[in-house]
Amino acid sequence: MWLRLVAGPRFLSLALMPDHVHVQLTDASQVAPLAVALRSYARWRNAARGESGAVWEHGGRPTEIRGKDHVQRTIRYIHLNPCRRGLAADPLAWAFSTHRDALGLALPPARRTVPDPVRFHAWVSGDPSVGTAGSPIPQRAPAGGVPRSAAEIIAAVSALTRTPRSALRARGPARRLLLGALAELTEATDVGAAAIVGVHRTTAGRAALGPDRRLVLIERVAGDDRFAVLRDGDLLAEPSWAGYRHLR
Repeated sequence: MWLRLVAGPRFLSLALMPDHVHVQLTDASQVAPLAVALRSYARWRNAARGESGAVWEHGGRPTEIRGKDHVQRTIRYIHLNPCRRGLAADPLAWAFSTHRDALGLALPPARRTVPDPVRFHAWVSGDPSVGTAGSPIPQRAPAGGVPRSAAEIIAAVSALTRTPRSALRARGPARRLLLGALAELTEATDVGAAAIVGVHRTTAGRAALGPDRRLVLIERVAGDDRFAVLRDGDLLAEPSWAGYRHLR
């Protein structure tokens, strides 16, 4: 559903919930592309489950948003929806909203980064539904810090790319990013990174990233429990996860 939404209508904010979706479109012309994305998901879901019939309930007419202040308040409302529903303690902890994207903490971003991410996150996370003190955004570790663990890097890449844990071993940009990050940000060699992910050492060697701004993002969020690894089939962190047998 997420992939269909971010590839379809143009929007200002988005939150995908377990049983509904909030979308703030750029203008009325995007209602039709949104309908196409919803129908596309419904067809895929019915085919995958061997079912037929309606998937979506009618949610009423779209609400017109007027004025800059109303636009910004709506963005905050949408980003806070997972917190108000009790699904996340911090807007950064919900993978499938555009709050991370607005702060420049998603790969690839689904929307443009706001001009002042620190101020924006303080405003959103300082809502009473979260905590009036707000919460900090991840900062880059100081140079010469302790190398990250493989588990922290795996969780960071999973969270930033919105890729479930098992899918990180499939050929593609997320796996390449993971292999490069393991080699650059942990004590693992190419051979060690290959063993962790379950690929040949030559595959790991070809994934070398060198100077890459994405490594800065991975380093920033690694170890932050708001950026937890995505398990197959849900959005929850795996609290007892240890070892890498399932990645081989």
